[in-house]
Amino acid sequence: EITDITPFLTAVPAAQASEDDRQKYFEMVWNASVKENFLNITDCNPSPKILRVKEGTYFFISNQGKEPQSLVVDLDHIYSVEPNGVKTVNARFGKGIGLYGYGCGDSEDISGLIFVTKD
Repeated sequence: EITDITPFLTAVPAAQASEDDRQKYFEMVWNASVKENFLNITDCNPSPKILRVKEGTYFFISNQGKEPQSLVVDLDHIYSVEPNGVKTVNARFGKGIGLYGYGCGDSEDISGLIFVTKD
């Protein structure tokens, strides 16, 4: 399982990238992602680091820690999870299918990625 998402953040193809480069990036993310309906964000150390879910399906965010945690995709998608709690989330974010970085709480750092797919 992936422990560091930095290579996936730095390898994002530029707007003018070729279709071949975009496909290589897609395959890199696809191969590293974990198809699952459960994301653990205990202590802001997500597992899996790259969650793959089908658009419009539900997945669960779990916090097994002693402090509340928040998963922030964007200002319209903030999910707070109490200690030892679980939150149900619909994988339907602003731009549809694609790769979404998220942080925890007030941090501006990206903690993990949610890869929303059509399949």
